[in-house]
Amino acid sequence: MVIGLDWDDTVTEYTTGFKKLVECATEIHIITLNSTITEEYAKDVLGFDNHLIVHIMADEEIDTSLPYFGIGEWKASKCLEVGVEIMFDDMKEVVDICIKVGVPAIQVQAR
Repeated sequence: MVIGLDWDDTVTEYTTGFKKLVECATEIHIITLNSTITEEYAKDVLGFDNHLIVHIMADEEIDTSLPYFGIGEWKASKCLEVGVEIMFDDMKEVVDICIKVGVPAIQVQAR
């Protein structure tokens, strides 16, 4: 299974749960705005040794004319591009847009 994960307020809030979830993944895509996340760090945090790629939204992709600067549109597009089968994110806007484009998504509630 190809899983998409937001980092901040998603993996960071529920690290133990996501460590367990990724055991059933063949591929993980971290789809985030956090430019400090590296593949090595994400693999270490998640305990995942398989195929993991970090995708970071570039500053030039931010569209200030859109609600939430186009984060939802960018993340949904990235999910489609890389074949994410289910996306987890704390932002309702991201989840709604993913679902709208046909990517199953679950909103994680930040504590």
